Amino acid sequence: MRFVLVKTIGLVAAVWLIATLTYMALYVLPGDPAVLVLGTEGDPARLESLRQELGLHQPLHARYLQWLGDLVRLEFGTSIRYARPVGDLIAAALPITLMLAMLAVAAALTLAVPLGLYTAIGHLNPLRVAISLAAHLGMAVPSFWLGILLIQWLAVDKGLLPSAGFRTPGEEGWAAALGSLVLPVLTLALPRAAILTRMVRASMAGVLQEDYMRTAHSKGLPKAQVYVRHGLRNAALNISTTAAIQLTQLLAGTIVVEQVFALPGLGRLLLAAVLQRDLPLVQGLVVIGAAMIVLFHYIFDVLLSLMDPRIRFD
Repeated sequence: MRFVLVKTIGLVAAVWLIATLTYMALYVLPGDPAVLVLGTEGDPARLESLRQELGLHQPLHARYLQWLGDLVRLEFGTSIRYARPVGDLIAAALPITLMLAMLAVAAALTLAVPLGLYTAIGHLNPLRVAISLAAHLGMAVPSFWLGILLIQWLAVDKGLLPSAGFRTPGEEGWAAALGSLVLPVLTLALPRAAILTRMVRASMAGVLQEDYMRTAHSKGLPKAQVYVRHGLRNAALNISTTAAIQLTQLLAGTIVVEQVFALPGLGRLLLAAVLQRDLPLVQGLVVIGAAMIVLFHYIFDVLLSLMDPRIRFD
C-alpha cells in the first residue's frame, strides 16, 4: 500500500510539474505569443482579439491558475487553426496512436520471444547466427526508411495492403481499419523486435546458468517446460520492463511513422500544431502526451511490483 501511495504522489507531482513547465515555456519566454501565432504582419485587430482569447491581458499568476483549473477539468481551450476544442481534437487522434503503439509492441513481443529463446539455447548454427545478425541490423534501420520500403514492396508492387490513410471502423469495419494499420505496425514493430530479441537472449542466457534450471533438468522435466515455465518466467521481469519502455517511447515517438503513412494520430497532429503555431493545441498535446507516459510508467511499476514483490522493498 505504501509503495502504491508513494507512486501515486509521484505521478500527480510529475504531471503538475510537466503542465507547469509547458505553460511557462510558451508564455514566459520573451516575445508576444499572439505575434508568434499570427506573425509580425498580422492584422492589429486580430492580434488584439487573440491576446484577449489567450488571456494575455491578465497577470501571469491569474492566467496560470485559470489554465490549471481548466486543465483539471480536462478543458484545454480552443484550437486557433481548427476552431475546435482542443480536447475534441485530441480525443479523435488518441485512439489511433494508442492502437498503433500497443499493436506494435504486441507484434514485437510475438516475434522476439520465440526468436530470443531459440538463440539463447543450444549450440550455434547458421540459423541462430542469421537471427542474431538480423537483430543487429534491425536496430540500425530508421523507421521512415523501413516504412518506405514496406510501402513500395507490399502496397505498390504486391498490392496487398493500403499504402496510407486510416479506415475508421464505423465506416468500413474493423477489418479495414486494422488492415490500414498493418504496414505502420510492422514499421514500428520490426526494429523493436530486434531490440527485444537481444534482451530475451541476454536474459535467458543468465537464467540458464542458475541452479534451479540445472535442478529442473536433473528431474527429467521436458525441455519445453524447463525453458518456458522455469526459464522464461524468471526472465519475464527484464523483458516486461524493456517492452514497457518501448511502449512509452512509442506513445511520443510515432510522429515520423504517422506522417509517412498519413495517419491522423497524436504525432501528426502535434507536428501540424507546431508548424501552424497553434499554441493551445501544442500545450494540450504536450501535457496529454507527457501525462500518458507518466501514467503508463506508474501502471507498469505497480504491475512489476506484483510480479516481483522485492521491488516494493527496494
